[in-house]
Amino acid sequence: MVNSLYNEEAAEDSGDESPKQPVYQGDTTLCLPAEPLELLKPGTVLLEKFKIIELLGQGGMGSVYRVEHLLMNQQFALKCLNKFQKEDAGWRRFKNEAKAAHMLDHANLIKVYEFGLLPGGQPFFLMELVEGVTLADEIERLGHLPIERVIKIFIQVAFAIGYAHDSRVVHRDLKPSNIMLIERKSERDPEIVKVVDFGIAKLTGVDEFNQQTLTKTGEIFGSPLYMSPEQCMGIAVDHRSDLYSLGCVLYEALTSAPPFMGESALSTMMKHQSEMQAPLKEASLGMHFPSGLEKIVGKLLEKDPQNRYQAASQLASDLIHLERTLHDAGTQELTSDKLEAAPKYTRQVLTKEEEEFARKEKALLIAGVAAVAFTVGVLSDNLVGHFSGHPTAKHSSKIAASASASDPKKSDGSNDSSKVDGTSSGDEGKKFWSHYKGDKRVFEFPTDSSMGKIVVANGESYDAKGIVSVPRELPLGIVANEKLVKNPDLLDKFKPDEIAVFDFNKNRDAKLKVFEKVGKLTGLKGLNLYDTEFVNRDLHILSNLKNLLYVNFAFTGVTCEEALKYLPLKTINSLDLTCLRDGKNAVKRIHEMPQLRHILLVDTRIGDDDLKELAKSDHLRILDLAWNKITDKGLVHLTKLKNLEYLDLSETKVTPMAWRTIAKIPNLRKVKIAHYKNTPWSPEEKNYFEAQLSKAAPRMSVNWIYEDNLDYICASTDLTWLNEGMRAHVCPILSVLKDVEIMGPAVDAMTHSASSQ
Repeated sequence: MVNSLYNEEAAEDSGDESPKQPVYQGDTTLCLPAEPLELLKPGTVLLEKFKIIELLGQGGMGSVYRVEHLLMNQQFALKCLNKFQKEDAGWRRFKNEAKAAHMLDHANLIKVYEFGLLPGGQPFFLMELVEGVTLADEIERLGHLPIERVIKIFIQVAFAIGYAHDSRVVHRDLKPSNIMLIERKSERDPEIVKVVDFGIAKLTGVDEFNQQTLTKTGEIFGSPLYMSPEQCMGIAVDHRSDLYSLGCVLYEALTSAPPFMGESALSTMMKHQSEMQAPLKEASLGMHFPSGLEKIVGKLLEKDPQNRYQAASQLASDLIHLERTLHDAGTQELTSDKLEAAPKYTRQVLTKEEEEFARKEKALLIAGVAAVAFTVGVLSDNLVGHFSGHPTAKHSSKIAASASASDPKKSDGSNDSSKVDGTSSGDEGKKFWSHYKGDKRVFEFPTDSSMGKIVVANGESYDAKGIVSVPRELPLGIVANEKLVKNPDLLDKFKPDEIAVFDFNKNRDAKLKVFEKVGKLTGLKGLNLYDTEFVNRDLHILSNLKNLLYVNFAFTGVTCEEALKYLPLKTINSLDLTCLRDGKNAVKRIHEMPQLRHILLVDTRIGDDDLKELAKSDHLRILDLAWNKITDKGLVHLTKLKNLEYLDLSETKVTPMAWRTIAKIPNLRKVKIAHYKNTPWSPEEKNYFEAQLSKAAPRMSVNWIYEDNLDYICASTDLTWLNEGMRAHVCPILSVLKDVEIMGPAVDAMTHSASSQ
């Protein structure tokens, strides 16, 4: 199964610049004939760490091998170019693929861990090795897939593609053979989806070539059966082209045939531009489909990009709504009210101006935001989910069953039968919001007004109002609103062990009473106190929260010294201490946190000497030192952090010469050096730093943009969580500043004011 997947992937990468006639082979990428391959023999050891086990697939441009990483004793897939000239299309395309794939880290995408050059000059990248079949295989085997299964698959695909789009990467070649269904170990395991092959992905603003240049040399990218009308015309495309392609794949999964098939590639491409697809019932020879599903497919296949979904998050939302409607209500209708008209959208390429659009969409993207979070380069253990549900693999922790009750107004005695293990003796007889119904946990909230949001680990989100049904086995969270904070007694009706994450949502109305109520939610693994009025005298509420993996104290009134007295230091994974005054006290105790992976020490008044203590953290992967007095000298200590993958040095005192030390941090993947307050580096200094770092450590990338900070503040914990609640909110300081020219002095003054309170 592995061989068939990677053989398809490699074969579809064929391409060179010779003026030969393109070939058309059904759903394969339209490409140019392949050159002879130069293969590596089994047993060959590359770079003293990659041992070739077997060839998985090959094509004109690339070969994919199963390799053993000798240092990690783990198997990966190694993809490399067989033959290239530095200026040819294959080389340019490979560099584009490597840049696009390396920056993406999501549970539903094939993870790329490393890329660079082999001793002979061949480019390579090391990626996740997965077992399974492609969607194309399943369609060929079954003819068409059951509707319920299709919906679950495409919810995950929408999450993955939405995340990539939010990172400004467009796939441009979505098709059934690029969607992989991971082999399940048992029938009870959920089906996990991986989107593969970003080989022709367009990385906005980073491409070393563009669509126009490539089409001039005769290279056409995309599979004609799934190409968007604008792609067929050879004009600029954006993320909405992927959504059209996804519509074609969805159509085929439901009917067993793509919406348009001509006698040749050209005739197929013409049909995409001028013809309407047959209704699903007609294409499937009489099968019945929910009208809502027909509407979703129709919206994806709109000829005009402005009439399609404008973001994959909107598609995911409609699919989740349809799934819930079909399951809970037993109906096949999705109302037209749910499919709102798409907002006007006129851009046709992802530009710098479009970044703001992407950031706004981020709030709607259920899964994309979280999985990446900032875990650029996180090893494969974070990619294997720990819970059952749509976008990930296994569940790490099942919510213990606990007592429940139905509507308090009912008096039929049904509440007694809903009691199950997990209730303390003091909870017996108490009326809770939730009870179990089959494989669902059903909440019966007041119908007059919402108490905030119920968020689920797999990315689903529900208004805490009326009846809410969620998957029984998945960890849950609460994002509080003003009503819940001002009426803390409402929290008494949540079972102590059923809430895994609580986010105060920057609510400054929160007082001691509500803090104490949250302190009784003993199942909490994530607590987000970001920008609340939480102070040292409130810290005692943490005493009962022995399972905490993540705590966000950013912009609160606590001190590090006091806060650490109440945390389970032996198990804590992630801490946000942004703008706390005594970061030195946290650093001194870093050795007491053996499981700490991620810490934000932004503006905590630490210096070079404090980095000596940080170097004692064996598992630290993400480190944010922005806005501290760190210099080149202090960075030397960080070279001892063998697992560090992401480092933020924005607004520090480091100079372009710091590349020498940064290059020595063994596993660092990304370094961020942005400036508003301090004097920014000149373009020449940036170019020098980047060029030197690229030579010394080609695996590393550099980020100069300050706004991207929000992409790297999601918690990295043992609890797989693809939703809000485990990340910071918009910075209370930076959110009010719009003019870059005044950013420096304004932030300087406001930060000083905030930290002195």
